[in-house]
Amino acid sequence: MKTLLVCGRFQPFHNGHLAFVSKASKMHGGPIIIGIIINSLHAASGKVQNPLGDAGDEAQTPKKNPFSIYERLACIREIVAGTDFADRCEVTAFPRPELYWELVSGICSSERVWALPGILDSFDQKKFDFYRSHGDEILSISDERFTSGTEIRRLVRSDPEKLKKLLPRPSYKLAMKHFSNVELG
Repeated sequence: MKTLLVCGRFQPFHNGHLAFVSKASKMHGGPIIIGIIINSLHAASGKVQNPLGDAGDEAQTPKKNPFSIYERLACIREIVAGTDFADRCEVTAFPRPELYWELVSGICSSERVWALPGILDSFDQKKFDFYRSHGDEILSISDERFTSGTEIRRLVRSDPEKLKKLLPRPSYKLAMKHFSNVELG
């Protein structure tokens, strides 16, 4: 059976991400891997030429990646445990596919289906083309554009109440722990 891959930085994992994975899981009845992109692997490798261009490199700054891989793993695993797809979903650290394809193949050696949002820009189109060039399938999920991770990180200080509506509780607790002195009961 083909494995569905949903990958991202998830800085933090928000309700838009959860809705996306949930929708993808309903469209694909098999195993699911939520791959949390390992930013430090890219940073530690020196300047690696990204075949998809520089758009992916912009996301590698510490400001845009405040949560460690360990924090994101624990948080997303806790969130997934409460879903109807938990029994067929694995949450794991994941290399940037366009830079470390051989590692992707080691993590998921079965046939792959990548869940991606509908084509939004030239960078997304490059991802579609890249995965297809390796013989993988694409599951294009139309989604309503949700608040970005950047906007969510901004809301931590400016509007914590609005933030509660955008994040599952484990993500909210993680965000507040990192960015404020708010007590969470």
